[in-house]
Amino acid sequence: MGGNAGIRGYLIQTIICVLDTFETDNLWRSVTLEPLDESEKVDIRWKYVDDAVKLCQVKSSENIIRHSAAKKWCEELETHSPNASEYELIVIGNVDEKLSTAKDIGNVKIGEIKPLNVQVLIDQASTKIDKYYENKNKPRISSQVRELIVKALTLEFGTSSSLEKKYLGRILTQNF
Repeated sequence: MGGNAGIRGYLIQTIICVLDTFETDNLWRSVTLEPLDESEKVDIRWKYVDDAVKLCQVKSSENIIRHSAAKKWCEELETHSPNASEYELIVIGNVDEKLSTAKDIGNVKIGEIKPLNVQVLIDQASTKIDKYYENKNKPRISSQVRELIVKALTLEFGTSSSLEKKYLGRILTQNF
């Protein structure tokens, strides 16, 4: 993997974390990107209010992502981190037909397949923030401000992942 692809991969996994942060059904207590005390296969660790732990791996590629590759990643995720309550593989890019219809592989849920387009992911996260504000009965904010919030959170999550900074749900979301 070249430098550009590597940077894009880290950026995408960080935007995915921002996207999932504002899911209405994501009752998380803390989130950590690139947790040092987990296998290198874990990109995002969610801890929930019921003490459940979800481990996620994010894979992106310009090439077609095949079910056989996804199966290998899922097996490695489960094998290297056997103590999680839930596992998820998040795939960004074009996938083969078999992977496009898969709901799970082993005990690993296959998340919604998203396009390999950073701006589309930023726009999706911006929309999630808009819905989050609406659900909290907060005044609407402009799309430009929402996009700046997504970019700021992406930068914050991304730079903090090198320090294994854990974000607490109630602290992060109460500021929004």
